[in-house]
Amino acid sequence: MCFSSGGDGGAADRARADEVARQERIRTGVSNVNSKFGEFDDSFYAKRSQDYKDFAAPDVARQYKDTQSGILYGLARSGNLASSERARQLGIVNRERDLANMRVTDKATEYANQARANVEQNRTDLINQVQATGDANLAANQAQMRAASIRPSPAFEGLGSLFGTSGAIINKAKQTEYYNPYAPGMSGLNPFSNKKGGSSQTVNN
Repeated sequence: MCFSSGGDGGAADRARADEVARQERIRTGVSNVNSKFGEFDDSFYAKRSQDYKDFAAPDVARQYKDTQSGILYGLARSGNLASSERARQLGIVNRERDLANMRVTDKATEYANQARANVEQNRTDLINQVQATGDANLAANQAQMRAASIRPSPAFEGLGSLFGTSGAIINKAKQTEYYNPYAPGMSGLNPFSNKKGGSSQTVNN
C-alpha cells in the first residue's frame, strides 16, 4: 500500500517539481537574455564612440577653416597680416580647435557610456522579468527586440558654435571697418580715399 508524503495527495511533491521546473526555465531565460546581449562588448562601445567622432569631426574642421579664413581676412583688411598680431590671433584659433577636439572626444566617451548603461539597464530589466514570470521564451523574444533597438547609433546632437573667442575677434574687426572705412588696409577698397592720407576728395566737372 502506497502513501503520499504528508497525506496531501502528492501536492508537496508536485510543488517541488514545479519549482525545479520553474528554476530551470529561469536559468534558460537568463541564458537567453545574456546570449542576445552578448554582442554588446567593448568593440561595440568603441564603435559607438567612433561613430560620434566621425559625425562631429567634419563640423570641427569646417568651423576651424571658416574661422581661420575670417581671422586672416580681417588681418589683411587691417594691414596686420605680417604682424605679431597674426600669430596671436591664429594661436587663439588653434587653441579653440584643440579644445573643440577635446570636447568631441569627451562627448564620444559619453555616448559610449550611455550605450553601456542602456544595455545593462535592459539586461537587468529582462532578467528581473524572467525571474518573476519564469517565461524563458518571452525573455528571449523581448531580448531580441530590445537588442535590435539598441544596436543602431542614435541621432547625435550638433556641436553648436566652437570658436567663440575667435568669432568675437572677427566681429570686432568687421565693426571697426564699418565705423572707420579709412582704417589701415582699407584704402584699396574705398574708392573715395587717396593713397596718402585717406581723405576724401571733391571732383569738379
